[in-house]
Amino acid sequence: MVIWKITAIELLERYAAGERNFNGIELIRDPQRNIYDGSGEIHGLEGADLRGISLRGSNLRDVILTDADLSEADLFGACLFCATLVNTVLKGANLYSVSLVQAGCGGANFDGADLTLVDATNTLFINTTINYFSNSVLVCANFKGSSIFKSALCGIHTGNFCWHTTMPDGTICDISE
Repeated sequence: MVIWKITAIELLERYAAGERNFNGIELIRDPQRNIYDGSGEIHGLEGADLRGISLRGSNLRDVILTDADLSEADLFGACLFCATLVNTVLKGANLYSVSLVQAGCGGANFDGADLTLVDATNTLFINTTINYFSNSVLVCANFKGSSIFKSALCGIHTGNFCWHTTMPDGTICDISE
């Protein structure tokens, strides 16, 4: 449920002023700056320091968060469909029930993040750091070259739905339990 619409510039201004609760927002393009490159992507948060932000249930579809720091962020139930999380820091973040469908997470750091019930269909996790997944959908996800801790590798084979998922060593995992 979206409560209000906000641009990246407004979000950064309010965050800089000390606000941390952005639950239920829908991130939109800035109509004043008319930044639209035809791709549908939402720019303005690249490299942003958003540690501890709360974005529960927010619509962050198509957002570019390359090199951003979302350590300890609360993204419970957020939609990050087609988001770009390249080299994004998500240490200790709450990603419970997040949609990462078709997201690009290359080089992202999910160390200590809660990835329970994540939908990672067609998501790229190339060269990422991940602790574990639990009861998640990992259809056509790609973990090639990722630093996945042993607990995560064990977890991928239990309680998750894996179909045509590329593991760090390049093998394909087709397991559903």
